[in-house]
Amino acid sequence: MNVFGDLLHHEFVKRMNGYRRDLRNVSVHSLLGSTFLTPENVNLPREVDWRKHGLVTPVKNQGI
Repeated sequence: MNVFGDLLHHEFVKRMNGYRRDLRNVSVHSLLGSTFLTPENVNLPREVDWRKHGLVTPVKNQGI
């Protein structure tokens, strides 16, 4: 049993599917907020170990 066990199929789909029927007839272009512009003169590291910064949490909700 998990947190979704008491939901009916249509309740689960409504909560987890992500489809928004109210946006069905909305133009895709009207949903775009802005265009991404690559920052100039920024030096980023090739990789980051987030564990060293204490920003990784333990795995959750994996039990049966």
